[in-house]
Amino acid sequence: MKKNNHELVFLILSALFFFSCGAPRMAYDYDKEADFNKYTSFDFYPEMQLYMSPFDSTRIVEQFEKALLVKGIKRISNPDLIVNILSEQFETPSRNSVGIGVGGTGRNVGVGISGQIPLQSNTLTQIFTIEFIDISKDLLVWECIYEGKFNINMVPEAKEAYFRDVFEKILGGYPPK
Repeated sequence: MKKNNHELVFLILSALFFFSCGAPRMAYDYDKEADFNKYTSFDFYPEMQLYMSPFDSTRIVEQFEKALLVKGIKRISNPDLIVNILSEQFETPSRNSVGIGVGGTGRNVGVGISGQIPLQSNTLTQIFTIEFIDISKDLLVWECIYEGKFNINMVPEAKEAYFRDVFEKILGGYPPK
């Protein structure tokens, strides 16, 4: 019976560890008055700053443009929408660690020493804020904030695939339903 309890505890802890490795998070917001069917063209905000390497910035623009083209929205010089992409990235410390402690007591005297050993290295968190601005009204009509993990050591082809996947996920919520 005790062996089964230990197996159950192990399975529960394993599942918690496995599912705690966070999936990307997205939050959408939009103007309920906007007619999203009329938006067929876009261009990027001229002063868009991505705060990434020039290579990654180029990949982001190319992959986002391809993802919008799949939605039927083309890039032209006199568009319906202006798209602004804001990005930030920061290193987050690992939340998975093992605690080690040593202690002793005796006659109302206690001594303790403890510490933690990280199980994983720090990860890079990347946040994209995508804004669609209706040019005719000069009004923000759609926004998505995406937060996900990024591996800085990826090869260029893997980065391209990563950005393609990110923007497909983001644009899965456009147009709003």
